Amino acid sequence: MPTAGSARRVLAFRLGISAIFDVTGATVLRLVRRSLPEPPDPGSRPDPFVAAMDTIMTAHRELAPMAAQHEPTPTAAHRQPTARAQDKAGVILPL
Repeated sequence: MPTAGSARRVLAFRLGISAIFDVTGATVLRLVRRSLPEPPDPGSRPDPFVAAMDTIMTAHRELAPMAAQHEPTPTAAHRQPTARAQDKAGVILPL
């Protein structure tokens, strides 16, 4: 059965992790903020979903031609079967 001491340890661990990620997140935001594009004027795009979809579609238009030029990497589902040795009874032998 959990005790009050174990609950305190869990809470202290959780608060410690939150503090680490809070400081890390704030630092990363300060470093990245300089490279982020300027936000649009408040009245220019009233719907944030339209703005997000425009950003996604723009990125897709930029990356789709590059992705179409690359050969797809074969995955387990798309690999060609390899020929394996069989014994006289037709049992496939392990590699």
